[in-house]
Amino acid sequence: MKRLDRAKEAIRYLATSIAVLSGIWLDKNIENKLDSTLKYVLLGCGVIVLFICVEKLLELVLSSNQRLRKVIMGKENIEGWWTDIIYDRQNKYLLFGGILRVDYEEGELVLSGESFNISGRHVGSFSTTQTTYDKYTLSYRYEIQATSGPTPHEDGIGTNCYITQVATQRD
Repeated sequence: MKRLDRAKEAIRYLATSIAVLSGIWLDKNIENKLDSTLKYVLLGCGVIVLFICVEKLLELVLSSNQRLRKVIMGKENIEGWWTDIIYDRQNKYLLFGGILRVDYEEGELVLSGESFNISGRHVGSFSTTQTTYDKYTLSYRYEIQATSGPTPHEDGIGTNCYITQVATQRD
């Protein structure tokens, strides 16, 4: 998410620049018919409103345009459908499998999906409540609604590592 965070910073700088330059232009082009105090109060309010509008507009463009986010994230982009495998390394067996989706909502990545046991039986649905993403690793808080088992509702903390490109070996 560092790349998206930098894009958000760039949006803030751009909105600030547009608002300040507009304020300077308006100051030079408004006739001196207004009292100078009133003029600068109105000008200041106008610049603030312009800043907020430009920033919100640019954030809307970023949040609604998956292609733009894909360009910004480059090889680190993980939005889309994924398979999930939960493996017990100590006992060397597969615990669960899943199908999950990574989406960008309200400024962060959101993970949701379905889990299945090794027999292919649906065991529950899950979604995340908080996420952080850095260098192919998504850390999150999750909630599970189980369809079977001792606990119908469970929450916890998890981490997924993503492989976004398959390496090919050349002889």
